[in-house]
Amino acid sequence: MQSANTIRPQFQSYQSQTEKLLTGQIIHGKINKIYPNQTAEVQIGNQKIFAVLDAPLKTGERYWLQVQPGEGKLHLKVLDPVAGNGSYPLKGASEQLLAHLTVTPGRESIELANFLLKNQLPITKESFESSLHWLRTSNSLGSSLASIKTMHDMNLPFVDDVFQALHSLEQDETFYSKLARLYSQMNGYGTDTKLSQQLKGLLKIIVPGQHLASTAVDQLLISWLSPKTPAETQKAAFSILQKAGFIPEGISEAEFFEKILIASQQVKNQFPPPLKDGLSLILGYTAAKQTGSPAADTFLTLYNRFISDFGTITEESLQPPKIIDKLVLSGALKGQETVTLTKNLLETLFVFSSEQGDIERRLLHKDSFFSALNESNFRPEQASEKVARYFAERPEAAGLLSDLEKIERQLLKDITAAVEKPVDFTKGPPVAGFVKELIKMLGVNMEHLLANAGGLEAGVANEELLALKPLLLKLLAENQHQSIRDAAEQVINRITAQQLLSQDNGPLQNVFMQIPLALSGFQTDLTLQWSGRKKSDGTIDPEFCRVLFYLDLEQMQQTVIDMQIQNRVLKISVINDDHAKLEQLSHPLTGLLKSNLENMNYKLSSLVFESEANIAAKQTRPTQNPAFQAGNKPYRGVDIRI
Repeated sequence: MQSANTIRPQFQSYQSQTEKLLTGQIIHGKINKIYPNQTAEVQIGNQKIFAVLDAPLKTGERYWLQVQPGEGKLHLKVLDPVAGNGSYPLKGASEQLLAHLTVTPGRESIELANFLLKNQLPITKESFESSLHWLRTSNSLGSSLASIKTMHDMNLPFVDDVFQALHSLEQDETFYSKLARLYSQMNGYGTDTKLSQQLKGLLKIIVPGQHLASTAVDQLLISWLSPKTPAETQKAAFSILQKAGFIPEGISEAEFFEKILIASQQVKNQFPPPLKDGLSLILGYTAAKQTGSPAADTFLTLYNRFISDFGTITEESLQPPKIIDKLVLSGALKGQETVTLTKNLLETLFVFSSEQGDIERRLLHKDSFFSALNESNFRPEQASEKVARYFAERPEAAGLLSDLEKIERQLLKDITAAVEKPVDFTKGPPVAGFVKELIKMLGVNMEHLLANAGGLEAGVANEELLALKPLLLKLLAENQHQSIRDAAEQVINRITAQQLLSQDNGPLQNVFMQIPLALSGFQTDLTLQWSGRKKSDGTIDPEFCRVLFYLDLEQMQQTVIDMQIQNRVLKISVINDDHAKLEQLSHPLTGLLKSNLENMNYKLSSLVFESEANIAAKQTRPTQNPAFQAGNKPYRGVDIRI
């Protein structure tokens, strides 16, 4: 099946061709019948319209017609009739269209003209020139034409923001990946502002894998540093952090702590003050004990007070020992007591468990700590990304996990079970709550809320203003790295596309949503598409609608479920390349499906399993959105779409 993110929405339109035509648009139509008062039936593709013409014309001929202003009936002006019986070459018609628009013929302009004529789309000089500009600046002709077709079909403004938003859906990259890249870029290159901190916190929640990876690193740190953790588990956590790149390779745990203590006494070290203070106390205690000085007890008392309540420490007590070189030579800095004191200090400063069991930052951020300790080329986001890949790897896969020992793999499994809280997709209410909450966090309804508030932010709830899209728009006003700006714009485009494609069309309502999803470490998108009829009071009519449910999973890969409801009778089609196996696996559940539907007052009329190739062979899909044809992409699916 085709790439998940390149499917075009299959929405119903209530508008007639006449309602879609706007003053100044050019169409190419055939005169079917002539009526009195210069009225005629004009055929544009499969559509037939009635219009008032400004000149007498011949039945059966094709003409270039331009929509004129006027009340009531549609008024058309004849521009230049095409000679012959209608069997003209498309190239000739394209060149005539370019001549009418005074556009110089070229590869892109002729391709665009061919596409517009083939799909019988109305044209203006302005919309043609805008479309031509997008084709010339795009690296994908087919996907650009698909976006232009959608703009025509949905009567969207021909402006760059709209095109870029729709075109973002044509790209192969998932929404999940775009969000993950933004998070990574902000961690690596972002200017630390209150706004950027808000955004990173929100992205950690929205992008499940990023939240798991960040929390998993915290859990690994706790497993390594906590004295409550068994020694074998501490060793496993240290090894995973080392293999991920947080800790230099080839050194033991004791050697790593010695490295920390030595680095704390270097003039150019970038450790935060609390860490420097605590390490100075450990060095003072170790030096005093090494020489048999009674000051050892004083240092240890100060250290314990510092750990318990961060008590005040005098400058004198923090003077670094003068025998640091001797401590290194003697191996005292690698002694078990010094190691224990240093681990206890790091655990206290790094993280602690709140009453809710969540991991919270204290005085020492892990990224800044490891950056200060490692070489200049160390990138904390790369190490975190490797940890994320560890957690995403399937236990039976011969990939990254093959580098880990059995106890290390078990630790990853235990942390995943503790951190990951998957949604139960077998139950409706949890799924509905999950989708609603993510849509709210993305800020999809922001413009609607602002419109209802008269355009004033004061009339919108504060939590709505802290959603992803409004925060990203504010981020673009800050002085941020260009890579962050580019990633933010791509995410904004994806959210805007959802807003553009969710529209009311008379009595019909179309909804299009896309959210990131992680299923047991497999990262994908959940895309929801629904088309249905509204009742007279504006509410959804559950008796008449179409639901498209697309899955792109690790084992099943792409599966399309097309459910059509007419008068509460359901027809379900399941499309998958391995449809025979799916049908066999689903057979024991068919009875349960029927009974559950009957409990909700629905009746299942048919359940069909087939492949995409079989569908393509059986039908030409005359109502198919030509955007599919433009990119030569038949009935395509997204990762998950309803």
